[in-house]
Amino acid sequence: MHTNKRSLVTNHLKSKDIAQRFSERLKMARHQRGLTLSRLAQLAGISLASVEYYHSGTHRPSLELFISLCLTLEISPNELLDWDDHV
Repeated sequence: MHTNKRSLVTNHLKSKDIAQRFSERLKMARHQRGLTLSRLAQLAGISLASVEYYHSGTHRPSLELFISLCLTLEISPNELLDWDDHV
């Protein structure tokens, strides 16, 4: 990764808590698709408790669970992290 691009990513991650940004985007994507927390968990193959943690912003998913959520919600990782305009 180019040094300036790396600095941009690092600064963006510092400027706003990644878990909170992920939580906000997860809520928006879930609502747009009309899914309940329970249904999202079921479709993504993860526990309801995990979805609730991610939804509240208190935890971040593993890479595998993050990808599962992206696929379930039919959203790109960049969109789910709100990185499109930042990196």
